[in-house]
Amino acid sequence: MTRLGLGCMRLSSVGGPTRAEAIAVIHLALDSGVRLLDTADVYGPSARDIGHNERLVGEALDQWAGDRGEVTVVSKGGLTRRGAGRWLADGRAKHLTAACEASAQRLGAPIDLYLLHALDPQRELSTSVRALAKLQDRGLVRRVGVSNVRLDQLREAREHAEISAVEVGLWPLDRGAIRTGVVGYCADEGIQLIAHSPFGGPKRTRGLARHPVLATLADQRGVSVHALVLAWLLSLSDNLWPIPGPTRLETARDLGVARELELTQDERARLEAAFPAARILTTPIAARRPPDHADGEVVLIMGMPASGKTTQVRDFVDRGYLRLNRDDAGGNLADLAPILDQSLASGRRRVVLDNTYPRRSSRNLMIETAWAHGVPVRCVWIDTSLEDAQVNACQRMLERHGQVLGPEEMKRANRSDPNSFPPRAQLHFRAVFEAPTLDEGFVAVDVRPFVRRAASGQARAVFVDPGQLEAAHEGPLADHIAQGYLVLGIGWRPEGAPGPDSVWLGDIEIPTLWCTHPPGPIGCWCRKPLPGLAVALVEAHGLDPVACRVWGRGAAERGLAERLGARFEPLESVFAGSVSTVEL
Repeated sequence: MTRLGLGCMRLSSVGGPTRAEAIAVIHLALDSGVRLLDTADVYGPSARDIGHNERLVGEALDQWAGDRGEVTVVSKGGLTRRGAGRWLADGRAKHLTAACEASAQRLGAPIDLYLLHALDPQRELSTSVRALAKLQDRGLVRRVGVSNVRLDQLREAREHAEISAVEVGLWPLDRGAIRTGVVGYCADEGIQLIAHSPFGGPKRTRGLARHPVLATLADQRGVSVHALVLAWLLSLSDNLWPIPGPTRLETARDLGVARELELTQDERARLEAAFPAARILTTPIAARRPPDHADGEVVLIMGMPASGKTTQVRDFVDRGYLRLNRDDAGGNLADLAPILDQSLASGRRRVVLDNTYPRRSSRNLMIETAWAHGVPVRCVWIDTSLEDAQVNACQRMLERHGQVLGPEEMKRANRSDPNSFPPRAQLHFRAVFEAPTLDEGFVAVDVRPFVRRAASGQARAVFVDPGQLEAAHEGPLADHIAQGYLVLGIGWRPEGAPGPDSVWLGDIEIPTLWCTHPPGPIGCWCRKPLPGLAVALVEAHGLDPVACRVWGRGAAERGLAERLGARFEPLESVFAGSVSTVEL
């Protein structure tokens, strides 16, 4: 059987082929030996056309003269469309059940292979995968799988269902797809790997055709670059099924050409040199990995932005390691690979890299680069909570700029200071983070929990929001002042005009800092529960945060206290006359 499929999505796109032309493309693909058709319930010209592509595929199969039983139809559920360009994941069991039942009516039950289209960040993956398993138990689908997953997510999915197929994007210039470990894992475990967008998608196809190595080899063989790429992908692994998405008969003919094209050993070697990530699939790890005791060492220090990596790296630099850091070199994480390659080639055998490296793919690039020079790699993971990292980011900003920067100021500062980043940088890290593991190829994974140094200040304060105070709070505040506490305010004025430097509650003056940024997703460090203004007050007044208290009415104040390591005291308890402290 030819391991080539047809991605049918674009046959139902706006401005795409007519229905008759689309069916002709499907028939040509099938006549060329294609035996897998990939569709989904949400593929259609608009959000109003749910099921359009599935009906098209069903109609094409009904009209085809060949044996329908030889064709595997893949459909997917778990995405919804909410208007132009809005695709939202919905991994609820209820939605997946209804979506699959509707797809089965359009395609005929049982569906050969049914995939979870996308992971729903609002749902546990186990909930969605167990729903797929129940669909299989009911006989609505023969096999189930997942799409667009990380390796840790794939492993988790396999704990709840028999995952027989995985669909991911894979094309020559996309280093991440192979470096994630998903492709190799599927090969080792015998899981069918369906590779969508093998030419990079419609916007990248033309650029791929101009790649010098691909263009030269294709010209020498008298085939298109696209046929050459398909033949090469087929040669990488016996479980890999590329599914290009041609919309015209002219381009669909490349499927038949690729099926017959046998690449020579020299051609494969030239392609592997041009796209070295492929070596992960073609060369066993034992042939790539140097002995753990080999001369030299690359140490990869990783962690969330502002996790404390710089503190850890000083020890290695003092011991003679060459430090490579994106903040110093500029560019992105991948741009450090050629610098590491050059450093190792020049004879530097001890190198330390301190960057975020949240994804397995970003770490693999450095591992394979070091291995090419016979140097083993060790990982040091600075395991810092989001709350601690947020405090670190604000402290660093105050040290460098003397103030907590607003969103526009951060944009300007970030051009020369990569450490001046908005809160979303850390949230993004947490969203995409994959914990490092030994099976990536590390000699060791050294997990170092972040430990905050004791504060240099000794003063203590009660943090309040002036907008939440009432006259009855004057007495409790006066009692705290008598005990040596300062009273400091943190307020929010989203209309954009800051409040006064001090507000008064009776005879008590409360120095106050204000956040003036608008409501909505937080883009600043100063709106509670983020700790920017509190950290500024700690620095300005020489406070010991652990000795401080935060008064408030809600989650924002509770979250601020958690970040500072302070005590949270609900205002209603203060008002009642007996303060109830909440230890965090």
